Amino acid sequence: MEATQNKKILVVDDLAVHRNQAKSILEKYGFLIDTAEDGIDALYKLSKCSYDVIITDIEMPNMNGFELLSKLKKTLEYIHIPVVVLSSRDKDKDIRRAKKLKADYYITKPITNDEFLNALSVVGLINT
Repeated sequence: MEATQNKKILVVDDLAVHRNQAKSILEKYGFLIDTAEDGIDALYKLSKCSYDVIITDIEMPNMNGFELLSKLKKTLEYIHIPVVVLSSRDKDKDIRRAKKLKADYYITKPITNDEFLNALSVVGLINT
């Protein structure tokens, strides 16, 4: 795997246990990780910092992952940022909806190290 030095990822999930799990896995590979509790928090953090990838859950209060994805892909400043959906929702309709909203990759929980690395490879953040 190519070095990930200075690559920043924003992990968006309303559950601290999921944010911390993702953060722990990704930090092992040298990524710089910020977290957000929902879409509103994510947009605030995006206004203050730039990220190489956003990993978002779907089911969150205030602004869910579909709403966040829609806003990101309609905003010139954020349209270029790859978005990986990480959700427990594994129904085809949810995956199709995420793809229609231009999600770059969709993975279901629980997540493994290999699945994270594959997703980050697909969106061009790493070379494996």
